[in-house]
Amino acid sequence: MGNLNIEQEAFALARAFLNEFSKLDPKHFRISNVKNSKYWKAFIKTVEMFGKNPEWDCYKFVEIQFYEFGKIYPFQLATKRAWDTYFDYYSRGEVDAEKNIAKSLLNSYQFIKRWEEKNKKKFFTHENYTMFNNISPYYLAISQSFYDTYCLMPEVDKKKLISENDLNIKRIMVVRNKKIFSKLKEALKNELR
Repeated sequence: MGNLNIEQEAFALARAFLNEFSKLDPKHFRISNVKNSKYWKAFIKTVEMFGKNPEWDCYKFVEIQFYEFGKIYPFQLATKRAWDTYFDYYSRGEVDAEKNIAKSLLNSYQFIKRWEEKNKKKFFTHENYTMFNNISPYYLAISQSFYDTYCLMPEVDKKKLISENDLNIKRIMVVRNKKIFSKLKEALKNELR
């Protein structure tokens, strides 16, 4: 990146973060006073840690963090886990989160349909809950049949599977993508939560 202007890059990182964060939570800091916010140090630290790497792209870095972990806070950016997650996507060339979500939803939909046709019964029942790990968490988040089953499950089984908070975050990520959501409405109809 040559001569990195840390403060300038921290502003860009804050802007990228604010763009993603505001999709999930309207309460946030203002970009105009970010230097006076409690988060400024986290943006500076993140840039100092990762900004000189040739793979660094603050916009993609933030996008991938929200895609992988849902609602996060700035201090979670300056971690080895955040960089390793980003670098894994970067090295595989997989930085298009929309495409990955759509692919995982389609694969889950096809898997469930094949299973139901073969077994002549509904997939989402408590007796099948151990198989739910094979389904995309994004699909689980938007499936009414899954949600109805999930609400009746014992807490111990829910914890093994996915938290209600994670379900809600994944659902928001699907719903906010207009293109994917409109296709889901066509395909899933009453099954869509």
